Amino acid sequence: MAATILRSPVNISVSPPIATASKIKQWVVTVDKRNKPDLFMHLVAENKWEHALVFVKTRNGVDYLAAMLDEAGYAVDTIHG
Repeated sequence: MAATILRSPVNISVSPPIATASKIKQWVVTVDKRNKPDLFMHLVAENKWEHALVFVKTRNGVDYLAAMLDEAGYAVDTIHG
């Protein structure tokens, strides 16, 4: 899948291979950068997620998304690292 999205992807393997826990669902969604917050809010509401761990590239992005979630009534905590 990475080869279709990334340029010159590198595969790094850890032995033994670690599989995703059976209760965790993952997928890739291609979306324009400016539409990411709205898409995320839609996915949260549509899927009725009670818990989510979200990685955001910048501190400003973290704060922006946290503010959107807070305004929508979701409990939010942030970590900057």
